[in-house]
Amino acid sequence: MRRRTTVLLGALLALATLLPPLNVVRIIATVGEDNLSNDYIVWVSPISRMLLGTYPWGSIFRDAFFPTGHFMLFPFLLHAAVAWLAHWNVFVEMVLGVGLFLVKLVLLHRLLAPRSGGLWAWALWPVLSALVFSTTQMSTFTFGDSSLQM
Repeated sequence: MRRRTTVLLGALLALATLLPPLNVVRIIATVGEDNLSNDYIVWVSPISRMLLGTYPWGSIFRDAFFPTGHFMLFPFLLHAAVAWLAHWNVFVEMVLGVGLFLVKLVLLHRLLAPRSGGLWAWALWPVLSALVFSTTQMSTFTFGDSSLQM
């Protein structure tokens, strides 16, 4: 009897953990648009030169600085990879952003869960999932540029 209860509780916790990210993916698939906004203008010139094979790789660190002073090397390279592999399909960027948020969820759980494990560590999964994949942050998830940065 105890084994069944444990399995049932584990299944409920797994379902409660998966519902928020699945909801975000559902919203992205039904509402998201495959168009670049004017926020991408900073990336267009260097990425187009990368795709043409004329990019001077010695300037990558300079080009990865956003005009506001933020260093965006990782998002810059992700944009370039999506442009090369998926013709800069924004849906691919949004799904990649959800994947990065899943990594964020795992890292937060590893940071906050008790090392001893137990019920509290398992119960933390749905709580953190609901916070990380909150629908109040849909503007982040439905915009490829911000989902890769956050």
